[in-house]
Amino acid sequence: MCKAKCLLTVLGVLVLVIVLTGCGGMDGATGPGVDAAAKPVKPPPPPPTPPPMPTGQRIAFLRDNAIWTMNTGGSDQVAVGSGMHADWHRALAKMAVVRNYCIYTMEGNGTNAVPVTTQVSYGGAASYDQYPDWSPDGTKIAFTRGMVSDGIGSSIQILDLGSGNITQIYPDPAVDPREYTVPIYSPKWSPDGNFLVFYRGNGWALGVVNLVTGQVKDAVLADARFAEFNPVNGQELAFEGLAVNPRGAGLWLATFDPATMAVTPTVRLTTTAM
Repeated sequence: MCKAKCLLTVLGVLVLVIVLTGCGGMDGATGPGVDAAAKPVKPPPPPPTPPPMPTGQRIAFLRDNAIWTMNTGGSDQVAVGSGMHADWHRALAKMAVVRNYCIYTMEGNGTNAVPVTTQVSYGGAASYDQYPDWSPDGTKIAFTRGMVSDGIGSSIQILDLGSGNITQIYPDPAVDPREYTVPIYSPKWSPDGNFLVFYRGNGWALGVVNLVTGQVKDAVLADARFAEFNPVNGQELAFEGLAVNPRGAGLWLATFDPATMAVTPTVRLTTTAM
């Protein structure tokens, strides 16, 4: 009987010792497998807040007189504000859009919208700015400026975002804007920032401006519009060909010669216009 009681007492002591020393589960515990100098592990810091829209992963488009964005696969379509002619600078994650006849810049989610041009008056005719396009380095915006009252002729302007200065590139700034008879559309920068390609009405032709020399050729390719340089290769561009030309309608690729500013169609990608 004594042996049984003594055995139970010994077992109880062993269990108590294991609980106190063997698991290391109590503060200040030491023993095999327990590092007396160990410190509590801090949780990892939270991940940084992502930008409003991931650069290069969203597409801006127009729907119901508003700017929308979506993932490149078409999902997560979000309205980000009123406007049209949106141009996205991917490195800056900012957009340039047209609102109230002026150019605005804003974040990719539509916040912080700021007007960067204002309407000016030419003999009572108010200006109308359209087709903004960021320079590759994000310091300038090219756009067209016409008159609200006539909506016929227009010019190419470049806004320096640092100084706020606006320079007229084409046509001759000495001519009264009310006398412009040719509409100008959609100026687009070359990736090196040295050229602008645009298209003009009254015949639908592509034109090119050499921003280094100031030379302008306003009809380098007939029956074409909506041209844009390859963002990697400045000697290639895409454009929409019109059906009136024998080469046919559709989306085309072309080579661009910086020395002569010649545009030469090379590959017809589609057989229908955009």
